[in-house]
Parts: sequence; structure tokens; C-alpha cells
Amino acid sequence: ILRRQTLGELAELFGERVVEKDRLAVGAGLVESIDRTLELVRTEYAESYIYLEAFSRGVNRFLANLEKEKPELLKFYRFYTVDRHYVPRTWEPRDSIAIAKGISFHLSSGLQEKLLMSSVVVSLIKSNPAKIGDLINYFDFRPFDNTFILGDQSPFKKTSRVANPPKATDVAKALQGLASLPIIGCQSLGFPFPECRHKSTIGSNNFVINREFSGTGASILENDPHLGLTFPSTFYEVALDSTPAGGTFKMRGLNLPGIPGILIGHNEFIAWGMTNLGADVDDLYLDALDNDSDSAVTQPREDAPEQMVPMRVESRVLKIRQPNGSVKELTIPYRVIPHHGPIVSDHLPEAIRKGIEELRLQRQRRKAALSYRWTGHGGTAELPALLNVTRSKNFTEFKAALQRFDSGAQNIIYADREGNIGYYAHGQFPKRDYWLKARGLEGLYPIPYTPLFGLGDEEWSGFRDSAPELYNPKEGRIVTANNDPYGHSENPKLSDFEDYFGIGFSTGCRAKRITELLDANKGRIDEKVVASIQLDHKDLVGERLVGVLETA
Repeated sequence: ILRRQTLGELAELFGERVVEKDRLAVGAGLVESIDRTLELVRTEYAESYIYLEAFSRGVNRFLANLEKEKPELLKFYRFYTVDRHYVPRTWEPRDSIAIAKGISFHLSSGLQEKLLMSSVVVSLIKSNPAKIGDLINYFDFRPFDNTFILGDQSPFKKTSRVANPPKATDVAKALQGLASLPIIGCQSLGFPFPECRHKSTIGSNNFVINREFSGTGASILENDPHLGLTFPSTFYEVALDSTPAGGTFKMRGLNLPGIPGILIGHNEFIAWGMTNLGADVDDLYLDALDNDSDSAVTQPREDAPEQMVPMRVESRVLKIRQPNGSVKELTIPYRVIPHHGPIVSDHLPEAIRKGIEELRLQRQRRKAALSYRWTGHGGTAELPALLNVTRSKNFTEFKAALQRFDSGAQNIIYADREGNIGYYAHGQFPKRDYWLKARGLEGLYPIPYTPLFGLGDEEWSGFRDSAPELYNPKEGRIVTANNDPYGHSENPKLSDFEDYFGIGFSTGCRAKRITELLDANKGRIDEKVVASIQLDHKDLVGERLVGVLETA
């Protein structure tokens, strides 16, 4: 099931009811990304590909005995397919990559959230067009508690006041092109698609303390990812030791079905844990299309000539199980704007598709489309990176292994047998210099939850050359709970920072609570104390709410 969810193949089992999910999985570029990643791993990471092939052989050995070992599982599949001879197809390296890519997309994509937030903004514009300029005051992404991962070690300088605050007319000018956009909404489709909500309520347990802080003579690492119910719900424990046969792996930890190795765990030298980072690594673009050709139109400045960028126009085939057990094929369009990504509006519900198709942009009355750009669209190498982490012996090797962990960036904490602790959150993080220009309106705040205009003046300018990092901080502890690493979100309306990083961070309350409990027990922290912190359920958001209600 997991592989089919990301490959857009669920309808082959479950029929028409899941066609929209399959269509968006294909239309959002996931399947193409899987194939690019497969080719990258096959050609540039031969050792990792060998492991994927070996893992596939093991899965297929199980599938070959499925009728004897798991007849109830076959009964399930045959019931839904109305095919009494159905057996799951053989496992391939592509399937493992599909699951890994689905996890990456689920944890890093803002597609669903941005569709939802765009709908809120469009609704407000339509309900009171005279107040478009006031929309910047509707959204405030500051955390409840300013507990940031890097603390005073953040490399980015924050100013003490808002420079060049925007005028309402400036905001209105930037947003007026959205006034005719239909209310898109968001479909709750389940894994690999994120939930249709802002992720500020999350707050996983993830912390590491050094031996002096614990008082036990050993560093302690704790990790408890808080994941949605639609995320693959089954973690399983793995112990792998290839050294008796001359191999290089000796590790123990937890993993998800369908992926070789371990995600979270330890080897003989180091231990590591993960929680989601929440950086903003994707964008929606409202693109203008040429009326007479398969081209997108760019015009970075109003006085610049228009340029036509040919789109890649292809088709994809979905397989759909019918009530009588037969399989019908449905051909869908797959259009890609080279400098942005696939046109996702081709795969939204029909009423929304038509609403966007009927839009006319620019004075030339161009056709419109919504395209989607995500850092995971290209070939990425998260699986090889994690395999190399499992062989790391120190923080230098640990960081080196993560250099190709490009998509689905995590807050990864570290501890080793020498008592060192660390934190590293490597990934591809877009540089968005256009926020400083804001279509030529100096001082205009970024509005990252609305589609960008795809004319060429709101493009990424590459990727950041740094990532959040800590090593043996003076506090003796590192706490991450999906909170903001840098502290950019401390300021109102995402202002006063040098480089936008994201809005998908938690409220900071869980990180503050963990920090309070660690500091209160400093010097006497053992496994029992760590377990009590992990199971603590005091909600600082609820505490604030009670205070407000009591004084209301």
C-alpha cells in the first residue's frame, strides 16, 4: 500500500474512490521525482543500489510464500480487486525509493497548507476588496514561546524595529492579481500528502544532553517523533550486524516498512534521532500561459519584452479497478514548466480546474495555471545518506554523510561514546531574494502562503550554503521540538530578518517545557527522568488559554 500511495497506483486496487489521490500524486511530480532519484542512486551510489536490490530479493522471497504464510493478507487484496488470483507484484528498488520519497514529501511539502491558506486569503479579498491592503494584519506566525534551537548562536542578526513598513496600497498592489483566483480549498488525501492545516500545533520530543548535564557520566539522547495517523503507522525495531561476514554495518534502531537500514538508532560509536524541521522548501506559482502554444510567459519587469518558455507536455496513464474486477486505463495530462515544475491545477477537482483555466492574466488576457516547485523534484540521495550515517564514528563523519540529505530535512540530534553532542539539519533550502524586493516594493513583508506570480521576478536564486548546526553547546543540552531553529519567526508578520526560512514551525511551547524539565533535573538525569519527560503532557498553550479565560 505504501509504495502505491506515492506511485499513484492505489486505484488499481481500490477503484474510482482514490483516483483523485493517484492523479495528484502523479500531477505534483512525485512519480517523476521517484524515477529521477532511482536513476541517481543507480548511477552514482552503486553500493546503495546493491543494498536496495538485496532488500528487494528479501521482500520477494516473502511474497513468493505469501499464500502459505499470510493467506489472510491475500484474502484482503483479492476482496478489493475482485480477482481471486491476485498477488502483489514483485518488489523493486523503485518501490523502496517511492516510500522514502513519500515520507520526504509528507514531512516537507507545503502544498496542502498553501492551497488552504491561499483559499483563506482569496476569500478575504472577495469578501472585502476595499481592504486588500489590510490582509497582512490577518496572519501572525510568531510562536507563543521564543524558544529557538540555536538560541543566541543563531548566525542571523535581527533588528529591533521594522524597517520601511509597507503601505496598505503596496500590499494591495501585490495581491490584486489574486482577486479573480477561485477558492481552491484543500483535499484531505492522507499519506503522502500532508494534512490540510497549519502545522503549528506539533511538538515532538527530541533532545540530547552531555555527560556533565546528565550527571551520570554518559550522554543521553531521546527521540519521540510525533507523526500523524496518516503517516506510515508501523515502526519496527531492527538489529543488523554484517561484520561476521566481513561487512561494515553494526547498528540497531527503528525503521518503516519497505526501506533498508534504520532511520533512528545507534551503531557502536554514535546515536542519532530525528524530528521534522519544517523549513519552507516549495512554492506555488500562478503562471501565465501563451494562448496559442504550449509555452509559459515570463516578463520579469513591466518594461521588459515577454519571453516564451516551452512547456514539457506529456501524458500519464492511471489504472483503475472496476467493480467487476477488470482494470480500466485513464490517460491524464502531465505538463511541466521547466523553471517551476508540474502544473498541479490540471489535477485539482474539476470545478477548481475550470475556474483557473477561465482566468485571464496580464493585458494580453493570458491563460492561467498553478505550477508547483519543490526541492525534492530532482534526484535526491536521502537513502545513501542515511546508510552512511549508520557507519559514522564521529560528528565530522556524521555531517559528511548528511551532505546529500537534500529533501525532507530533519532536526537530527547526535551523541557519541566520547560524550559529545550535536545537532545538524542539512537540506536544500531555497534562497528567496525576491522577498527583499517584493515586486519592486521595498519594505513589503513576505506573504509566503499565497501563490507567487510566475513572470520571473519571484524566482529562487539558488540554495543556502549553510544549515542549522550545534556542537557541544555551552548549555550542555540541545532541544528540538519542531520549533524554529533560527528565531526568524520572533518578529511580527515575518519582518526584520535577513533571510526567510519558513512558517511551518511549532509554537515553541513543547521545546520550552522540555527545557524547563531538563534544567530542573540537571545533574541527576537518568532513563527514568528521561521517560518522565517524554510522557509529560503539560500543555503550555492550554495554560495560556486558561489564564485568558480566567481573566475574561
